[in-house]
Amino acid sequence: FAAKEAVIKLLGTGVQGVGWREIEVMPDHRGQPQVRLYGRARARSEELGLRGIAISLSHSREYALAAAVGWLG
Repeated sequence: FAAKEAVIKLLGTGVQGVGWREIEVMPDHRGQPQVRLYGRARARSEELGLRGIAISLSHSREYALAAAVGWLG
């Protein structure tokens, strides 16, 4: 949830503009989280001119934290 919320904030749409299922966060072969966008989330990313999104995740027993950074091309 924290990862998807961070991406939604990066895209600047709020939860009404992008669906939760349009954002996928999965680890690569080294375990680093990778973001994949679909549908409206992908369209918004292209509209903003984003070339990629980096995401950092952390958690404790009680809290989860995510930060998303996009870069322009």
